[in-house]
Amino acid sequence: MKPIKLKSSWLNKCLMKYFSKEVISQEDLDKIKYLHLSSTYEECMISLDAPPERVIHPNSGDQWCDCCDWNVENSKKLDDLVKIDKYDYIYNIELINEEADIEYETAEKIEQETAEFEKSITNLGELIEVEDEDYISEDDDDDESEDNIIFSEDLKYFRNLEELRLSVCSDIYSLGFLTNMPNLRILELSEVQLKDNNGFENLLNLKQLSIWGD
Repeated sequence: MKPIKLKSSWLNKCLMKYFSKEVISQEDLDKIKYLHLSSTYEECMISLDAPPERVIHPNSGDQWCDCCDWNVENSKKLDDLVKIDKYDYIYNIELINEEADIEYETAEKIEQETAEFEKSITNLGELIEVEDEDYISEDDDDDESEDNIIFSEDLKYFRNLEELRLSVCSDIYSLGFLTNMPNLRILELSEVQLKDNNGFENLLNLKQLSIWGD
């Protein structure tokens, strides 16, 4: 298999640690079903197991009930799902239906199922510290470009994800990678800085979408 070299040196090191390899291949990345990244909190969590049909992650705030559309498939067009505003060069997206319409007993059952699934997750952020050299410019030709540890273009290689969590992740500038994720069911977005509208239509392919900010 052709080796994959990500732009994010930190994420690359996390993957090498997880797979116990010096070189990561597309075949390796295709095994990953769950990925949770946070640039602010330097989190990288991975599981090869598929998450439950719906999720409420324990100890992660109330975004899975109060800032979450549990029935994305009911939205026939993008305007039914999200409100999109553009400020200067940043696209801001907000859910139309923010509160999950579920009973307490159902939510409790889903949270228990999610907690059981979380036993399969490995937290690489606890094992691989971010070093100074891991901060890389988004635009190599722009001296004023902000240095990041996570890059949107790297996510296109995670083709078999079923759940992707980008929580407090201002490094993410585009959702274009969603076109490469046909199996993605669950997506969490928090404090991303979207500079284009690529991938927006792919949000309609999800089942559960959480969008929240500070």
